[in-house]
Amino acid sequence: MRNIFFLLCIIKLKNSNVLTVELASKSSADQRAGRAGRVRPGVCYRLYSEKQYSRLPARTDPEILRMHLGQALLQLLRLGILSPLEFDFVEKPENGALQAAYIALLDLDAVDEIKKNLTQDGLLMANLPFEPALSKFIIDANRQNVGYEGIPTHSRIIFKLLLFFRFHLYFSF
Repeated sequence: MRNIFFLLCIIKLKNSNVLTVELASKSSADQRAGRAGRVRPGVCYRLYSEKQYSRLPARTDPEILRMHLGQALLQLLRLGILSPLEFDFVEKPENGALQAAYIALLDLDAVDEIKKNLTQDGLLMANLPFEPALSKFIIDANRQNVGYEGIPTHSRIIFKLLLFFRFHLYFSF
């Protein structure tokens, strides 16, 4: 049986770390196609036309420009970097995005506004592999002894857009 590799699209929700659908870049598509047949005979089927391929962006934006910056700021603060807004990123995100993420962390009580370090909740949030709002929701639900009910509820809220997603409404070629 031949291996079949599909290049899938993912939905993109701005400023969140969820599985999203977005068009692949040319470099990503070429890399995936290169994997077909690398280990054993294989074929890569592309689910789009040459015309659609020619309209794809040349390369994918760096991860730091696509990820939720709140989690990145939490990790920097956890490492003891008390001024994460001035951190020397290799690919620096926009200042507005960094400031918005920092304000969100203040609103979630993850950062002490005066000392500029992580609060107890902030330390807990930094240890969870979720975006800060979800981490805070889980922590608070657990404190209220409704963790088992809170986590699936939050998942339903986040993914409600995915339930009725129609690709053709978001992307046209």
